[in-house]
Amino acid sequence: MHRGLKDSPMNSLSLLFPFFSGVNSTFSKQSVPVSNGNQLWTLTFSSDHVKDKTPMVLLHGFGGGVGIWAQNLDALSQRRPVFALDLLGFGQSSRPLFSTDAEEAEDQFVESLEQWRAKVGLESMILLGHNLGGYLAVSYSIKYPDRWVPIMGFFLSHCRVVLFLI
Repeated sequence: MHRGLKDSPMNSLSLLFPFFSGVNSTFSKQSVPVSNGNQLWTLTFSSDHVKDKTPMVLLHGFGGGVGIWAQNLDALSQRRPVFALDLLGFGQSSRPLFSTDAEEAEDQFVESLEQWRAKVGLESMILLGHNLGGYLAVSYSIKYPDRWVPIMGFFLSHCRVVLFLI
């Protein structure tokens, strides 16, 4: 675990991604293996006082990555564990070949999320998605109705997450 990004070692996220320089929460980073040798880059924000609460999983929009959540990570992680991940094909995650069939491609995303959930060891989660992430949160929730807590928030581009959603 790292305490704050400002004081992290030379390979810290703030050096790679300057928009994380204001994040002060304790975090860990890992690539979580999913099928076909793919990996989902994951940042985990948690502390002892929230470790038993249902975690929130943040799914970014098209063309984005975990950086879209930088201004929200401290506030969100004060109330529950938070996982921010790069979807397949984005950010630091693997870039697999996707099916040209829209339904099959959607299923590739959804299945990678389910495999990620199982590998991380989450029984249930709160999904918060922006843009493509919101679409995938709904798609995942339809396919796996017992895996998510029915408190789902969506927000528009360039808006901040409102804490009453959680």
